[in-house]
Amino acid sequence: MNTKPANTSSIHDLPGPAALRAYFFPRQRITITELSRILGLSRDRIYKRIHAGRLNLRILRDEADRPIILLEDVISYLFPDLPPNPSFSEPSTPVRRRPGRPRKPVK
Repeated sequence: MNTKPANTSSIHDLPGPAALRAYFFPRQRITITELSRILGLSRDRIYKRIHAGRLNLRILRDEADRPIILLEDVISYLFPDLPPNPSFSEPSTPVRRRPGRPRKPVK
């Protein structure tokens, strides 16, 4: 007996970018560990390639200071021929300021 409705499709039926967006929905950011599973590389190898300039991805920091990568950056890296997703808006990252005393006004 088939309990799955006939009109639903699985993630495996979707093309590459749509499958990634569906898998990580509703998140727009992924961790380095998740990226390593997608690319089939170790976390260390990913860091080395990013810092060497061979992997064109930006490492950002989330609120807990953990390294993250935007999902749209990963999709644009994996599928360079596709146009960017127009519905994606890049989340703003707050500027972290160091604590300290206020500066004296310049005369």
